Amino acid sequence: MPLQSFGNFTFTSGVNLTKIGGLICKRCGKETERHSNHQLHCPDCKKAIACERTRLWRLAHLEQAKEQVKKWTREHPERIQEMHRKSRLAHPEPQWLKARRYRAWAKAHPNTIRYYESKRKAKRRGMPIRFTLNSWFPNSHLHHLETNIGIYIPNTLHDSVRHNLRTGKGMVQINEAAAGWLGSR
Repeated sequence: MPLQSFGNFTFTSGVNLTKIGGLICKRCGKETERHSNHQLHCPDCKKAIACERTRLWRLAHLEQAKEQVKKWTREHPERIQEMHRKSRLAHPEPQWLKARRYRAWAKAHPNTIRYYESKRKAKRRGMPIRFTLNSWFPNSHLHHLETNIGIYIPNTLHDSVRHNLRTGKGMVQINEAAAGWLGSR
């Protein structure tokens, strides 16, 4: 068959086009083979750019992305099970060893454990903390000023006024005492 030339392409009758020449990637500057006239990046950069685009979309559409993941997880339980199985095979560390390592870490970081325990307990009781006005200190207790706002105050001050965030009983008095204590520090 006769070889015909058209711009950068050479082809024979009835055969797909093949590229002659290369491409300099706009992102990394690496020379690579061009597969179309619209190609701007090498295959490695194309994959990285696609991942970055996906990451930015997920950040901009967080709720929609979470719903998509939930839906996919509900629709593909066998795939989730398979992924967990592969993970366990890839990381065969026994559970008791993981627990031992966690206990050693927890012993070395008691303040971090105390902080997350208080958050976990508050969430379980339906009173999550998203913002604290100060940090934990010894003999302190986390007091909820509102549903999402907390303050660490001394145990004695916290126990001095009976209060309940859900009913509102005693909240004005304890909040005034907590604000006075925080202002005096």
